[in-house]
This record gives sequence, C-alpha cells and structure tokens, in this order.
Amino acid sequence: MVTENRLYWGPNESYQKPRIKRFLIEIQDGIVPSTWWTFDDVVLDFFSGSAATSHAVMSLNAEDGGNRRYIMVQLPRTL
Repeated sequence: MVTENRLYWGPNESYQKPRIKRFLIEIQDGIVPSTWWTFDDVVLDFFSGSAATSHAVMSLNAEDGGNRRYIMVQLPRTL
C-alpha cells in the first residue's frame, strides 16, 4: 500500500495511524458509501436518559421508510 501511495497520514503527516485512500472510480457505481456498516442498522445508546436517540431513530425511519433498530440502556445512578 505504501508503494502504491494508498495510505493517508493526514495533513502534514500528523496522524499516528494511516487511513486507507479510497478513490471514487474504485467504488461501485461511483457512489461513496455513507457508512461502512453493511448489515441492518442498529443504534446502541448506553446513556439513554431522555431517549432522544431513540426518538431520532424513529423519526428518521418515519421520514425515509427505513428499518433502523435501536437498543437503549439506562443504568440507575448509584451514590
């Protein structure tokens, strides 16, 4: 990957770990994927509180007909 110039080290090579370069021509139909997740979407929120995340997921599903699922976790406070 180094010899093919396929690694991106950030501006001024400031990243400690490189990122793999992707080019539009290599991606199917020339469309950049919006996520790396290729399975059914599941949103996990360990600090659900007022359940704003679940509300956002349900609203987006209603808006675009999506089938996203969510798991909300709220542990009781301990002193």
